[in-house]
Amino acid sequence: MSGRAKPGQGQHQDPGGKLPDARFQRGRQQRYPFSMLPDWVGCAAITPGAKALYWALFMHVNQDRRQQLGDMTVWPGQRRLLAISGIKSKTTLRKYLRELEEITAVDSVTGPNPLNPMRQQTVYTVHEVPVVGYTGPRSMDDVPDPQQDEQGP
Repeated sequence: MSGRAKPGQGQHQDPGGKLPDARFQRGRQQRYPFSMLPDWVGCAAITPGAKALYWALFMHVNQDRRQQLGDMTVWPGQRRLLAISGIKSKTTLRKYLRELEEITAVDSVTGPNPLNPMRQQTVYTVHEVPVVGYTGPRSMDDVPDPQQDEQGP
């Protein structure tokens, strides 16, 4: 089945029958949890894998604690992060975490698990805004347009 509308289904024509109507249709709007990648992280000179890890960490932020307390602390296990982000190995996950820490998008601390002191647990703090003094791009306006570079004077 094609995703294209058949005549009379969602496409309105002008009286002369030449131009489609410019009305917009509403999309599905069920409220589900939503995690976003801030522009400054999306535009940072980091790998796509590091951005995927940021998203996976942000997905674990408790939105009630975030709204009420500003708490952006999460503690998912590495296997869960691998499954959500599509990263293939724990070694690569740690490499991407270092990239996020270098741009100050995430802080992490590893220590004894409070529920099982024989095991280690990593706690991450996810940051939505860059640290004061961040010199990387903050939005798309700070990233050169490659198409503009191709066009000469």
